[in-house]
Formats: sequence, C-alpha cells, structure tokens
Amino acid sequence: MLRDFLRSRRARVAPEDAGVPLGANRRRVPGLRREEVAQLAGISVDYYVRFEQGRCPNVSSALLESVARILRLTPTEYAYLCTLVQASATRARATPSRTGDPQLSNGMRLLLDNLSTPAIVVGRLLELLAVNEPARALFHGLEAHGNYLRWLLSGPASNLACADWSAAAYEAVAMLRFDVARHPHDPTVAAFVDELTATSSEFRRVWAGHEVDPGWDRRRRYRHPLVGEIVLHSKRLDVPDEPNHTLFTYSEVISARIRGRFGMTRAYRP
Repeated sequence: MLRDFLRSRRARVAPEDAGVPLGANRRRVPGLRREEVAQLAGISVDYYVRFEQGRCPNVSSALLESVARILRLTPTEYAYLCTLVQASATRARATPSRTGDPQLSNGMRLLLDNLSTPAIVVGRLLELLAVNEPARALFHGLEAHGNYLRWLLSGPASNLACADWSAAAYEAVAMLRFDVARHPHDPTVAAFVDELTATSSEFRRVWAGHEVDPGWDRRRRYRHPLVGEIVLHSKRLDVPDEPNHTLFTYSEVISARIRGRFGMTRAYRP
C-alpha cells in the first residue's frame, strides 16, 4: 500500500514544479523519480527506496513532513501516509477483521434508536453493525447486503436512493482505503478488495487512483420514497471505546416540511 500510494503521488508532481531540471534525457514515467524525491528530501536514494517499500522501522517526522511537502500531499493524504508508515513499521501479525461484529454497546444501540434522523453504525470494511428505522427507509435494501459499500456498488437500489451516486461511490471507496491503512496486512482486507475489484468498474477506477477520504462531513442529495429528493448532511463520528465502530448520521439540510414525513419525530414509521 505504501509503495503504490507514494508512486501514485510522485506521478502527480511535475519535475519542473518541484524545481527539478528536466535535462536532455527523455523521461519514461510521469512525475518525479525516486532519486529526485530523495535528493529534494536530503537523503540517500537507498534510504528513500527502503522507506517507500516500508522497510524503515524508525521514520522521523521530519522526513514524513519533507516527503509530504515535496509530493504536495493534502492534510488527509499526509495523515494516511503516517498511518501507512506506522503500520509498515510494526508489521503486526495479521488477524482477520471482526466484520459484522454484533457486539455493539447498549449505549450505542440506545443512541441509534433514539435518533430521529437516519443513522448507521459500520465496522471494519464498512460492514453494517446497526441501522435505525429512518435509515432503513432511506437506504432501501441496505441491510440485505450486510455491507455499505457492497450495497452502494450493487445498484439499482443505491442508484435510486443516492441522487449523487457517483460522488457517493467515490467517497465510500476513498474512505475504505483511508480506514484499511491501519490493517494493511489483514488478509480479509485483500479478499474484500479483490471481490469488489472483480465486480465493480467504479471501484476499480477509484481504487486505482489511491484516493483517500475519511468522510467526516458531506452534503449529498438523496431520494426518499415519501418526500422525493432531499439534501442531507452526513457526519462521521468515530466511537472512542470501539476503534473499529463508526457512526454515520444524516441530518436534514433544507426543508422543514419533511420533518413529520421523514421520521424527524418519534412517531416515524417507514
């Protein structure tokens, strides 16, 4: 993951923009070469190659910041890089993901059931752990797939629910890549990526671009069977005592008229 990510980001940076003279020789690949990044970072080519391959156990924050500056990483990409480097350094023994983990705390279940807006809780690989009633109405057939990304890429239900389907798919794939950086050696991750690569051209396209996005805040258009097209703001909330559990809430943005029809009251029924 680390090598492929850095290679993709080197390819985005034009040598002249980084202050590297082009020279007379024709370049075989776009962007910066590894030796050029090493020179700009003030380290040996051998050390940078080992760094890019994840074979450096103690990478300094100064080097990470230097590489991020040279490759013009966004703050999100820099956070992703740091996570990949840490995971590569530890080389922890890979264990299967606790996908579909039913051990949701009573407090989280109570919170989910009392939210009057759509909300879901996902685990690793975006496996569904819980869905409240408003979310069941909004995301038709979501629970049947058992995984948010599988549902989103399976169509046609997700295409009907998500008016901004392409953007939603892009963000979900980018979020998966951001999250699995913590478990790069988990064979369950590789199996899931292989599955979606084989079944979805949209997944292949976004995954190949090494896009990363934690999905903290989003505003998207959805289609609800009762009220038609609406705009909802989604918010990601990581659960502090359960690092593999993430709560997503979807809140009304523009129209108060849907409050009584879309489950904004305790009297809501799908």
